[in-house]
Amino acid sequence: MANDDPLITGHPLLDEEHRPLKQALERLDSGCATPLRSCTDCPLHHRHQCQSDLDEILTMLFGLVIDHFRKEELLMRKLPDNSSTDAHRENHQVAHADIAERLRRLVQAAHPDTIRTSTKALHDLVSEWLGRHIVDCDLPFHTLLAEHHLH
Repeated sequence: MANDDPLITGHPLLDEEHRPLKQALERLDSGCATPLRSCTDCPLHHRHQCQSDLDEILTMLFGLVIDHFRKEELLMRKLPDNSSTDAHRENHQVAHADIAERLRRLVQAAHPDTIRTSTKALHDLVSEWLGRHIVDCDLPFHTLLAEHHLH
């Protein structure tokens, strides 16, 4: 049976790791429910609640990402050392460092008056990165694991 979800690698551990990342994206996608165009037009108590929600999602997301990277990188260490696996390991770790830095910069740029745009930017960044990361890194990683009978 074919799978239509582009975020599924076919590797049980990798796919299980991606599930909470996708759930965080769904929370970000739900965004602000107010019809106002700008956070500055919202009452202060509402802005505080939005900031609290965003902080909670960011904390969860950072924890998930760091844990996910740690687990993937531990699994990468099981691959034999050769030019193909070494190149994959290096590229995969560079991708992990890249998203961590991009997330850090986005968080630093967030401001209570721009929660709506910060939430959208975070959603777009993580969504785009996760899709690209799965195609560019995790699917080839799954292939390498299967070739070396590592699960």
